[in-house]
Amino acid sequence: MDYIKKIADLLPGYNCNACNYRRCDLFAEMILKVKTEEKCPFLLKEEFKENNKKIKELVSNIDINLLKTERRFKGLDDYEADFLLDLCRENLQVE
Repeated sequence: MDYIKKIADLLPGYNCNACNYRRCDLFAEMILKVKTEEKCPFLLKEEFKENNKKIKELVSNIDINLLKTERRFKGLDDYEADFLLDLCRENLQVE
């Protein structure tokens, strides 16, 4: 189950950096780890209060120990993946 995507889908998606993260998906990952959604000023606005409530419910029901077993790999573009390709340009060596 991709909790980060579920949380990111509930965020405003403005990628405004108000939370000190460049993208909402990066902030969603931090919410999952630290359980702090208050850094997003938009979640406090009336139009996102229901999403804020859903995020709190989702995060409170997650067993953080299960998340630690997931393997995540960070690529050159700061996006994360849970697998690596065997043949990838980042893995090629130029001689």
